[in-house]
Amino acid sequence: MRNMNFGRSSLCALVACSALAWSYGCSVEETTSSGAGGASSTTSSTTTTPSTSTTTSTTTMSTSSGSMTIQCTKATTTVPKGDCDLLQQDCPAGMVCGVAKEGGMAVSKCQPDKGGLKVAGSACTTNTECKGGMSCVAGFCSPFCCPDTNEPCAGGTCDVNLSFGADKSIYALACSYLPICTLYGGECKNGEECHLTDASACLAVCDAPSDTHVDEGGMCTYRNDCGESQLCNKNEPDMGVCRHFCDMTKAGAEPGKGGCLAGRTCKTVSGTGCTNLGLCLPM
Repeated sequence: MRNMNFGRSSLCALVACSALAWSYGCSVEETTSSGAGGASSTTSSTTTTPSTSTTTSTTTMSTSSGSMTIQCTKATTTVPKGDCDLLQQDCPAGMVCGVAKEGGMAVSKCQPDKGGLKVAGSACTTNTECKGGMSCVAGFCSPFCCPDTNEPCAGGTCDVNLSFGADKSIYALACSYLPICTLYGGECKNGEECHLTDASACLAVCDAPSDTHVDEGGMCTYRNDCGESQLCNKNEPDMGVCRHFCDMTKAGAEPGKGGCLAGRTCKTVSGTGCTNLGLCLPM
């Protein structure tokens, strides 16, 4: 079998890596914040590199828990900046920086803090339960964050693209607290599916299917466009096609449980932290 060696740069494209791996849609109403109340979470999917590069400098972040400095050099949002910074939460006391519509366009805007009490990573059902500057994403209070350091995720990972409205190119990075799973293990619940998020550590998490979910061989953009133990393969020759991961030692296994569909062969993927990891590609 031909060995495919994916170095770090191509592996980031292969797995969409952890920093820009998943997105969660939010509706944004006129002058309504996406954090600390207002916006409602809808479907989830996975996205790639931001279409607009927004780099934050070192600033002082004022929050209800005090002041802290977040250093970040990578893009954190494509939301046009209004009167505040989503990552730094630099609004006056009693206000939070969220996303609102002004003139039909989403912008960052200081808005009244709704008084939520739950901290980052706490279970939630609505945005109003979470402390200022956070949204309830996939059942957890999630702040906007920096992919350099995962700050201020408090044990989570900065890998959610929180999109606003129908245009998924307008988003901000937020923290995820998804349950860990094992490829082919079938451990995910409530219709969620296991997807590899950090190939170097062989870390996989349970994702809810996107609203553009396709079968193996279908075109994809996001990680969770694909099914259980599959990858949105953005390497040649696929360039955005769902493929099953496979176990090089389980040639007769079922697809999704370490094996491949008819007409596919399990080809080695090296340069990862996973043992015997392969990808089912056309013969």
